[in-house]
Amino acid sequence: VWGIDVAPGVWHTILARSARVICFEVKPGPWDPASDKDFAPWAPAEKDPAAAGYLEKLIAD
Repeated sequence: VWGIDVAPGVWHTILARSARVICFEVKPGPWDPASDKDFAPWAPAEKDPAAAGYLEKLIAD
């Protein structure tokens, strides 16, 4: 078991490098998937053609 506490307001990313990973994130609620969209300004949008290359670089680093 391994855990980490990330302070509120800190940009972070989680990369699962194993098929046997469980990620549990706790945030104050209530959680609304329609409005929980605070993404890093330097990261390409999910549908952006540059997103695949961005993810590949994250994985490689």
